[in-house]
Amino acid sequence: MKNLKNNVNGITLIALVVTIIILLILAGVALRLALSENGLFKMASQSGKTARDVSEEEKVKLAVSGAFLDGTGTLSTENIKKALENEFGTDKVVTEGSDATFTGTGPWTFKGERNTYTIETNGSITSGSSNSGGGGQVAEGSALYLFDEINDPNAVGYKKDAMHIGDYVNYDAGVWEESKTTTRRFEFEGYTAGQSRNESAYDKFVGTARYPGWRIWDISTDGKITLISAGYPELYYHGEDLNDGYISEYILTGEINSNANATDLGLGTTYKIRDWSVYKNGHEYVEDARAMKKSDLDEWYKKYIDANVTDTDKVSKFPTVSENKLISLVDVGFDYWLCTCPGENYTRSLRMWYESSHRVSDDFDTEYGIRVLVTLKSDVIFDETPTKETYDNFEYNKWSIKLN
Repeated sequence: MKNLKNNVNGITLIALVVTIIILLILAGVALRLALSENGLFKMASQSGKTARDVSEEEKVKLAVSGAFLDGTGTLSTENIKKALENEFGTDKVVTEGSDATFTGTGPWTFKGERNTYTIETNGSITSGSSNSGGGGQVAEGSALYLFDEINDPNAVGYKKDAMHIGDYVNYDAGVWEESKTTTRRFEFEGYTAGQSRNESAYDKFVGTARYPGWRIWDISTDGKITLISAGYPELYYHGEDLNDGYISEYILTGEINSNANATDLGLGTTYKIRDWSVYKNGHEYVEDARAMKKSDLDEWYKKYIDANVTDTDKVSKFPTVSENKLISLVDVGFDYWLCTCPGENYTRSLRMWYESSHRVSDDFDTEYGIRVLVTLKSDVIFDETPTKETYDNFEYNKWSIKLN
């Protein structure tokens, strides 16, 4: 009897241990199913987003139906705007350039929290790009996910903690490996070995670096974000001989001016195109790096400041005092090259952004700053909660890149 009792106790203990092991294995499997990239929690989250997307689209459809039934039987700017306000609130349906576009007789564009919708005059609705990552169209943390096109903090619908043109990004362009302090024609200068490319290399007026870092210059419709150096990470010396403007334009941009004779000037032989890829600093998520040209400034100005500006205006209308974040983006208190030769009567000068009078002028025989543009690929992901950065007595958001 004693031996039988011991056998029974032994079997019970082994069964208990085996049961515990099995339960631990099952718990591990359950956790993996729940927490994996395609797990239950992720699926539930995506399902929630899809539901919200569908809900928003249904509200747009209800608004359009209500506009048809308002007694006129047709859609107009007035009744579609009123119907959308009834569904989403007056603060979500505002003037052109913000959350909605209501001009003429249609079609109309409504930017919701989840997607952008195009409403045709016959009532059909097309759901365009996602505005917040819903439906899997735009990745969470991407520029398109975070971007708010309303850039004036005083405007209706402005989102304080969203991404805006002029915000800072913690991009790292690395350091210089060699010194450039000479002053010779077609020479890059003003920095020393080990100095950061994220700061102004030299300021001839105050003798110290100002406006360090990189700021958001533009965000394209496909989600590529372009940064601009907040300062001027290097200087360039441009001479005063007859064709120096054409030579400098080629060195700085790789473009040959239509008025220049490449063979006679030695473009591609005596003079080589500057390789701006050093500003990529080995980051795989960087698509392009280049010096800013006059056309870059003109296009940006027309897109964000005044679409009616012409080349003959020479950007002279650029505001000098404003709380709009766009303003200090370009005004760094220093003259810098726009890397473009006017090509008028074989002029020898480049285009230059002249800070003191806020205009583009032509100059030569001196050193001025180079502003650098760096374009990131559309799949770059940022931390969704920005820190704050203050310059010129104005607070900006600073975004951290998660891909390194």
